[in-house]
Amino acid sequence: MPFFKEKINILNDTNNIMTNKISLSMLLASNVALLSAQENKPNIVFIMTDQQSFKMLSCAGNSDLKTPAIDEISKSGYRFNKAYCVNPVSFPSRFALLTGHYGSEINVRYNEAETDREKLKPILNESAMGTVFRSAGYETLYGGKTHLPIALLKGDNVERMNTNYGFTYFCNDDGIILAQESAEILRNRKKDDKPMLLFVSLMNPHDINCFWNEKILSGTKPVNMSQREWECSTALSAKQKEMPDTDYKKQIPPFPLNFDPVNDEPTLDAYQKFTDKERLNYYSWAYHRLTETVDEQISVVLEALKKSSIAENTIIVFTSDHGDMNGSHQLIMKNRFYEESARIPFIFAGPTIKKGVVDNETLACNGMDLLPTLCDFAGIKAPQSLTGVSLKPILTGKTKKINRDYLFIENTVGYMVLDGRYKYAMYDGIGNTELLTDTKQDPLEKKNLVNSKSAKQVKEKLKTELTTWMKNRNIVLDPTITRFPKEMKKAKKKEKVNEE
Repeated sequence: MPFFKEKINILNDTNNIMTNKISLSMLLASNVALLSAQENKPNIVFIMTDQQSFKMLSCAGNSDLKTPAIDEISKSGYRFNKAYCVNPVSFPSRFALLTGHYGSEINVRYNEAETDREKLKPILNESAMGTVFRSAGYETLYGGKTHLPIALLKGDNVERMNTNYGFTYFCNDDGIILAQESAEILRNRKKDDKPMLLFVSLMNPHDINCFWNEKILSGTKPVNMSQREWECSTALSAKQKEMPDTDYKKQIPPFPLNFDPVNDEPTLDAYQKFTDKERLNYYSWAYHRLTETVDEQISVVLEALKKSSIAENTIIVFTSDHGDMNGSHQLIMKNRFYEESARIPFIFAGPTIKKGVVDNETLACNGMDLLPTLCDFAGIKAPQSLTGVSLKPILTGKTKKINRDYLFIENTVGYMVLDGRYKYAMYDGIGNTELLTDTKQDPLEKKNLVNSKSAKQVKEKLKTELTTWMKNRNIVLDPTITRFPKEMKKAKKKEKVNEE
């Protein structure tokens, strides 16, 4: 009996060793698979400009400028031609891009709005892009312009971007130096490095905001203008003055075909008009040149990526936070629901993404759809609170249509719903507070159809969708608004001075 017991014990020990070996083998295999999956996660290079309308691309048919770098991304990838921002204003639009949430959720519908930080904190905890990707094993790097709502106020941009949005902030410049430092990061990247999310936030053509300022024309630096803006603006202004008049006139883009206001123009679109055609020509010329400048900076990043060791496993995304009216409807700059301001370029390129596609049908939104799309490509579970959709299935050709019937966007003084053809907006204030345009039959939006009998059913349907969406989000229009908040503050300040 002892002999048999000893033999049984030996057999048991052998089985345990074998089991341990199998367990260890399985563990090693699991780790190898995990490492392999980690290595196969795509790197992501996200390039964003500021204030670049969907029209401001040579690949979109604009022959009055050259954007070879952006054109190259489009040629090797997938361009959504019917893409919109969440809000055609920098502060709320950038917040949406980095969290997938509307700015109105934190009381931010315009640049000067005071953020509700208590509502912001849980959104950042769950949905801040850098935090989401860092938690999934990515190295997250951010360079350039921020202009984002902040919940934790300590420190400079380095600390704020880290604690609020989960990014290591690597460059405070937003022009050529940013492009060069981003290129250096790409050149030094190795194949076996952890996957990377690189966010390159370039400033221009945003400097166009300076080109209606009287002081620019007179050569006097405005108090609220940064030194970089001043140098960029005066350099371009000097270039124009040095050009022979015939050369300058050749470079002036055609005057907007939709220069006149729409009929029954919404009251809050009817002020701040710009009708000096000579100055509008100069503005448009400068807008095109600034767009070419930022394209040159993008080319620096792309050239470095091509020569890097991670080129074959990198997704490139290009977009802008909003557009610019550029003289259409006698308006300049942003903050309007018209196509020039609200519609933006949105392009993806990389492994598994279809090449050379221009999608004229899909209704996309960079602020709502960016984060769920990037999570999908990276194999990361998207935050549950996101209301946007992943565009990966359509980018990779697995489907021809995403699950979206309507898109809702907002601006400083109103809200809008789009169905891919029609756009219906409701504004704060009194007077004319509705806008309905048909972007298929009237792509320049020359007509407001809100009082048209033939469009009555379309209006009622879209109005029902918009009011339901607003009701579900506890949004109520404000009839006391008479101008954009910034202008109202100026007016109140002036009244107070007069009273004193």
